[in-house]
Amino acid sequence: MAYNSQLQRFHCFLCYVRYVYKSAKQLKLRLCNDTDLVLEYITFLEDNRNLKPSTLSRIISVLIDIVKRNYGRNSVDHSTLPEIIFPRRLQSQLEQENRLLSEKCKEGMSKQARSTPA
Repeated sequence: MAYNSQLQRFHCFLCYVRYVYKSAKQLKLRLCNDTDLVLEYITFLEDNRNLKPSTLSRIISVLIDIVKRNYGRNSVDHSTLPEIIFPRRLQSQLEQENRLLSEKCKEGMSKQARSTPA
């Protein structure tokens, strides 16, 4: 993912935090470590923005990457961090949803192709 896209997705997350909490939380990179806040944000996007699961998965990737940077790239085993484990599980669920949607779409296209007279 391009750096500008990552930066834009992180900026949207911070705007969400500022809007919802009315500046009650300090806008810092550490916000990405708050799994409840991340889940709340992803749920908000699902409910209000009508984004595809693949897009939500990419947003989670950006937030996970920031958590890794917060802990230091090589200083700790990231796979054991709750701040990484939870979003990765959510990401896996979204990727599975995306595969199912993709299969449905392909199935619908093939049915349409079969029913269209040549």
